[in-house]
Amino acid sequence: MVFAAASALMVAVVPRDRAQRFLGVGLVGGLGVAVALVLLMESIFGFWDFRGADIRVLGIPAFLSLAWIPIVITYSHWLTESRSTVAAAASLLAFPLAAVATHVALLRLNLLAYNNWTLVMTFTISLGIHLAIGAYLHATGQLPNLRGIT
Repeated sequence: MVFAAASALMVAVVPRDRAQRFLGVGLVGGLGVAVALVLLMESIFGFWDFRGADIRVLGIPAFLSLAWIPIVITYSHWLTESRSTVAAAASLLAFPLAAVATHVALLRLNLLAYNNWTLVMTFTISLGIHLAIGAYLHATGQLPNLRGIT
């Protein structure tokens, strides 16, 4: 469900050439980070417990992890299209808030359980990940639209 919604949003708002341009960022910053995060949070530290929320591949919820590819592509597109600090900040905050909303839904449906973890922590780690993706986009010269804006 999350993968389908994320993919539909990406197809609706990201032009095809831009989606292709950000595919590498989506694979590394989306899928790669999601797999590493689930391994750490669920398998190693036990903070998260996904309960039948998805098909598992090597212990990883497959479609929840795959959903981060179109999410990061959409985020990268929106951030690189931002023309003001307000728009960039809105993009930066919207995606971690969406991650929290997704976790709330999974928690309420008993598809996810937290162990010594909170929604604030989910927001914080997601914000950090999105800041890192933004820093990568900046370091690779993909955010010229944000230079010198106030």
